[in-house]
Amino acid sequence: MVHLGVLDDHNAITEANNAVNSYYFHMIKEESHRSKLFWKDLTEHFGAYRSYTMLPYTSSETASSHNANHQGCVDNLLNALQPLSNSISRFVNQHYEHYYTKLSELTWGPFAPRSFGIFPMIAFNFNVISNYHWDDNDDPNGLCFVVALGDFEGGELCFPQLEIIVELKSGQVVAFPSKLLLHGNLSITRGIRFSIVSYVSKGFFLKDTKDTEMADTNNHQDFFNAEDLNLKRTSLGKPRSFQTCESDNKSDNRRYDHGKYIFI
Repeated sequence: MVHLGVLDDHNAITEANNAVNSYYFHMIKEESHRSKLFWKDLTEHFGAYRSYTMLPYTSSETASSHNANHQGCVDNLLNALQPLSNSISRFVNQHYEHYYTKLSELTWGPFAPRSFGIFPMIAFNFNVISNYHWDDNDDPNGLCFVVALGDFEGGELCFPQLEIIVELKSGQVVAFPSKLLLHGNLSITRGIRFSIVSYVSKGFFLKDTKDTEMADTNNHQDFFNAEDLNLKRTSLGKPRSFQTCESDNKSDNRRYDHGKYIFI
């Protein structure tokens, strides 16, 4: 299933576009602010995971764990994206009411950020050309919602199992089961495209899991006391090697023969 739609808040799209554009060029300019994932694959993840543990935990990009001085840049970006996140949530409620209700009832715990409406996590892709893949860390019972921003041409989403290409334009949203449906995208032929992907990582739909039960399984830690947790955070004046040396192990270098696909 692939569902193409349009978000309902033009001002939110404009604000998000300006914020992401500003963030991207800030990261290009300020080498010491770059995360490993950004400089390797031009991708970042913000929000909360619940993979490998019963408790949600904040992504390293959200916590700016590579450089504490970058935290203000992250906070400004996420605040500017809240209207867009609310618009995506309304889209989900309108077209997937049961899924909206399920996401709204998720238990996240005391420290998981709630910056993106009903979703615990978003991913940024900056002009990425993605190989065909399944998102193994996404929940198999969930959908991801991809929103395109920017002034661009190309970058079509490809679904080879369905033999479909989606020409996603700025301000449009496409929903599909990212864990189950093979997908990738073509190259950007003009301009810059920023893709924002709202999704749920695996483990969030654990049955009968409550905050109190999670606390009982970790009774050596006080989840309501964050004192001294930031003492070891790093503040850098000069960039490290991972922030300046391009990786040879990129995942954005495949091109596709799209002659057999149809466009919607």
